[in-house]
Amino acid sequence: MEFVGGREASAQPEASLPGKINYVIGRDPRQWRLGIATFERVKYAGVYQGIDVLYYGNSRQLEFDLLLAPGADVKAVWMRFGGGKRPRITAAGALEIGEVQLKPPVIRQEGRTIDGRYSVRRNGDVGFELAAFDPRKPLVIDPVLVYATRLGGGASSDYGQAIAVDAQGNAYVTGYTYSFDFPVVNAWNAASASSSADVFVSRMNATGTALIYSTYVGGTGYDTGFGMLWMVPEPHG
Repeated sequence: MEFVGGREASAQPEASLPGKINYVIGRDPRQWRLGIATFERVKYAGVYQGIDVLYYGNSRQLEFDLLLAPGADVKAVWMRFGGGKRPRITAAGALEIGEVQLKPPVIRQEGRTIDGRYSVRRNGDVGFELAAFDPRKPLVIDPVLVYATRLGGGASSDYGQAIAVDAQGNAYVTGYTYSFDFPVVNAWNAASASSSADVFVSRMNATGTALIYSTYVGGTGYDTGFGMLWMVPEPHG
């Protein structure tokens, strides 16, 4: 995502967190990165005249706020998304770009909610259309970034029956599949054991971009499971 015509602003971290991150990759200590600070949010000031962009996490979802100072022009804001997927607005007012979705924007001005929606140009750039607001006061536009993705094979039918999310935001999905090409990663059973249905259990990372593991579970007969997931804490130490 880029802001069309925006200024290349520098990142300004805000609200330091106690945690540190270490990247110990490879055998060369000179390439290691130790004690990297973490922060609650990052601001890009002055992306447009009088408009800052603030990124932060909220309930394991990535949010970015557009912070408009008094007198700033919301019509200057246009977002362009890479990846070759044309944005579209859903019936519920969300913005979909392939497997990524932005929820309908929440627009606030000094405790009051302002009606507004996304607007898509012919070239796919995305802006905002707002109802009447007071241009003399600050304004906040708050979309929420979520993901939507598909899980399954292409050879036959797949049926999801249960889903759960752990404290890190990883999603656990189970159901049953007739597909012999259901995606498997770090699998306990990497192939279907029957010509009918087998149960599957898959774990997806918190951003929906990768499978951590995915496996078939079943014997030579017809297996469909019970649509239930037990969340078992991982061992420590």
